[in-house]
Amino acid sequence: MEAAITRPPVAATEGGSNTASEALTYLPMVVLGGVAFLLVFLTLLGNRTLGPKRATPAKVSSYECGEKATPGARGPIDVQYYMFVLTFLVFDVEAMFLIPFALKFKDTSLIGTAAIVAIAIFVGLILVGYLYEIKKKLLAWRALE
Repeated sequence: MEAAITRPPVAATEGGSNTASEALTYLPMVVLGGVAFLLVFLTLLGNRTLGPKRATPAKVSSYECGEKATPGARGPIDVQYYMFVLTFLVFDVEAMFLIPFALKFKDTSLIGTAAIVAIAIFVGLILVGYLYEIKKKLLAWRALE
């Protein structure tokens, strides 16, 4: 009679994943989230309990370095401010992409032709937009009416 070949039982972690140990890897993030929530909660609670109870006009008014606050500060804002802000954001995002590219490809032997063409197209498009702004005189500061 032949002896039956028996195999030892397969452990739960073999071929699968141990969910308890994977969950423990997220424990620091959960603790950080709990501490952040607790900090915000305690700050709001402290403001509620330690803050002024009786509001007077002097207590609730904003302090403007000795100047009286002018009511109705919600006037129209000229569009030229937005042009400068948008131009700044475009160049800021461009730098955000170009700096890591330059740091990654310091050695010119690593740069492929496709990467050079892609970054040249990117910079070219930004340059075309900037030249359009200059041509239309969108960045020329005008006196407010």
